[in-house]
Amino acid sequence: MADFDIAIIGGGPGGITAGIYAARKNLKTALFERKAIGGNIVGTVRIENYPGFDRISGIDLAERMESQLRQNKVEVIAGEVTGLELNGEEKRIMAGEREYTSKAVILAMGSTHRMMGIPGEKEYFGKGVFFCATCDAPLMKGKKVAVIGGGNSGLEAAIYLADMCEKVYLVHRRDTLRADEALQDEIPGHKNIELVLDSEPFEVKGNMLADKLLVRNTRTQAIRDLAVSGIFVQIGELPNTEMVAGSGIELDGRKRIKINCHQETNIGGVYAIGDVTDAYWQIVIAAGHGATAALRAYDHIKHKR
Repeated sequence: MADFDIAIIGGGPGGITAGIYAARKNLKTALFERKAIGGNIVGTVRIENYPGFDRISGIDLAERMESQLRQNKVEVIAGEVTGLELNGEEKRIMAGEREYTSKAVILAMGSTHRMMGIPGEKEYFGKGVFFCATCDAPLMKGKKVAVIGGGNSGLEAAIYLADMCEKVYLVHRRDTLRADEALQDEIPGHKNIELVLDSEPFEVKGNMLADKLLVRNTRTQAIRDLAVSGIFVQIGELPNTEMVAGSGIELDGRKRIKINCHQETNIGGVYAIGDVTDAYWQIVIAAGHGATAALRAYDHIKHKR
């Protein structure tokens, strides 16, 4: 007999929502999380686009989600999952020195921001260093900001920010942008966007909050100070899918888990949600994925009984 009906790997908003929905279906549910419950939102200073809250800090939202999760009697298992065996009727999850079994698994490991790798970046994460323009742009209204990255995501962020910020510095390490031509054609229409080419971020400085980005010219090595209140890093995300390597789960070319519209993977009884999939990486979307996966898993388990 399996230890659990559903095992959820990852305690971000998607995993939490899946746990709540599964528990309310009277399924014995476990959620595995190696860090803090709440995932990446814990480090966000303010969230203003989650329904029901005009403004809430990431840690406060995470605490509310965790409280609801525990009220629904979801078993939270702290520790890193070191192995998965997903084929077969019973799924096996190795965590710590124990092995657990479940009838279904929901993969919700989230993503890791591709970092700039410069001094000050970690210290000012959520305090001026951001990774999501859609989420955090309203905090920078009327201020000067910098966007790091010359690809599609970088230009999209710069154009989006230009509509509400006084000034946008678009920093790219090469002498030409690499985004689609259609996006590049939009840049001249935004007079408050300044291209800072042949430049790479060097250091973030500030007091309580970030207030300066130092960039280094890749040709001359000259350092330039940019007085900005926000730095939006748009150099990519890394889905945390390493643990499913060799498990039989199909990944796309960007190492994200392939799913259908029901969050189902290519293995029966295994679902994937949120940032490990090819989706807009938003809290509300991850939560919707979690609800869908839990309900689909319930149907799967019920039909197996």
